[in-house]
Amino acid sequence: MIEVRIISHSDIKDEWLESFKTYASIADNGRDAMLTMILKNAVLKVQEMADESILDCTIEVVDDAPEGAEMLLYQSVESVVKVTDGNGNILAYRQNKRRIHLAQIADCVKCEYTTKVNPVTVDSLLLTAYQYATFVYDGDYESAAKVLRNV
Repeated sequence: MIEVRIISHSDIKDEWLESFKTYASIADNGRDAMLTMILKNAVLKVQEMADESILDCTIEVVDDAPEGAEMLLYQSVESVVKVTDGNGNILAYRQNKRRIHLAQIADCVKCEYTTKVNPVTVDSLLLTAYQYATFVYDGDYESAAKVLRNV
């Protein structure tokens, strides 16, 4: 089974929150903490569905049953931090864009890496995140799910 986990990510930019509030016609500044949380969750969900980073992240991929010596990485890979086996031993590897080619096969492989934001796609993905977040804010989860299906 493959598990993908975001270890850390950059913060939501203040201008994104303001743009979201304008998009969703929310004038109340007293809800900024809640709106930031909704927007952050929307951004993370959209970037997961699009397989493209909106926020700079550190991601860990764990494959506890690898089928060979290759591992696929997700989103916009910037650099690999480390590749280890299930016991934490460093594994030798070669990187080719979003693929890791291991020098040896292991029973479990963990890869930690950082992502980078693609400035070409971030604006359109942010618009999708605003749409998704607006439906979530309004409690319209069916429409929110439709937004994600179209990513």
